[in-house]
Amino acid sequence: MTAKGIVALLAFTSIPWFVVERAGASESVGQRCVHRICFVEHKLIGGETVPLLGSSRFRYLVFDVYTAALYGPQEWKQSRTFRPDSASELVIEYHRSISASQFGEAADEVLTEQHDAIPDSVRADISRFHRAYRSVREGDRYRLQYRPEVGTTLFLNNEALITIAGPEFAAHYFGVWLDPRRPLDSTLRDALFGSA
Repeated sequence: MTAKGIVALLAFTSIPWFVVERAGASESVGQRCVHRICFVEHKLIGGETVPLLGSSRFRYLVFDVYTAALYGPQEWKQSRTFRPDSASELVIEYHRSISASQFGEAADEVLTEQHDAIPDSVRADISRFHRAYRSVREGDRYRLQYRPEVGTTLFLNNEALITIAGPEFAAHYFGVWLDPRRPLDSTLRDALFGSA
């Protein structure tokens, strides 16, 4: 893999040299904190109150990369499975700058490893989604929000960038982190589901 590929993967992956730090003693009332990055215990998503399932900080060697949190139905803690029939949200706060193009490159690499074939319609939606990415700096937050009646919306610091309708796209894209068979990292997936 090229140096550019490794940097791109830092946006999405927790390859074996990553360290996971779960929510712990720094929690405040109504929120969970990891390494001073805090997430509210519940979010209102499309009129539905959705609980925080899990959160983690990821490091590459000695470098902080991002802190992530997953909101979804409580039963996902046991099943450890994303289902596009419920409101959910993946939040990622970055600890370093990453260029817009690196997000799409990294996601494509993970999706290709996960799926033998991706339907053409989903592949087209993935391409549109990747064109919506913007570069991030330390402190920026991407939110990947799914609402069954709307679809998957990508937010950057509360600004909606794109929405893709349909459960098939949601299942593929949330699968980058949450796939039950081949997530980008099983420790990350388990921590997000709150079961690690």
